[in-house]
Amino acid sequence: MSKKNKKQHPIPQAVLDEFKYLSDEYEGEVEFMGRYKGFDAYCYSFHGEAPEIGYPEIVLYNKGDIFSLTGFDGLSVIGDLGY
Repeated sequence: MSKKNKKQHPIPQAVLDEFKYLSDEYEGEVEFMGRYKGFDAYCYSFHGEAPEIGYPEIVLYNKGDIFSLTGFDGLSVIGDLGY
């Protein structure tokens, strides 16, 4: 993701808190993926080689509402956003 996009989409603290367990353990950052069904979608982007920890986690956020998706639900969001 470009730095321009990061500046246009500040990451809410609630989203950062949702990924804290990953940021405490692995080097990386939370990235804005795009809009999905009225929500901002975020993922954790690992620096270097990603660990083998299972399905990716996608966090959806809108005006204080936050949802964490994993498994096939998370993969569906990734596919719908074109990743």
